[in-house]
Amino acid sequence: MRHEPFALLAAFVSLSRFEPLSPYRPLSPFVPLSSLGAARALARDGARDDSRKAYEELLRMWASADPDLPVLRQARDELARLSVVDTASR
Repeated sequence: MRHEPFALLAAFVSLSRFEPLSPYRPLSPFVPLSSLGAARALARDGARDDSRKAYEELLRMWASADPDLPVLRQARDELARLSVVDTASR
């Protein structure tokens, strides 16, 4: 269904911009995870460049986090697969 990724993306973007959380934003795992959700929704819809940017945003926000954190390993793997697809399509 074509509209499903856009509905998911809208939910993730609204979560990342939720203002009442702003004082706690650096502490909240939901903000980086919303970037991961957006990256996945964009990749599913074929918007690879925007998806790559969302993955890179997640990795930037959690640059000092434990590199073995499962969600970060998944994000790096998904970003790498996205890059491999782009390289193969050229």
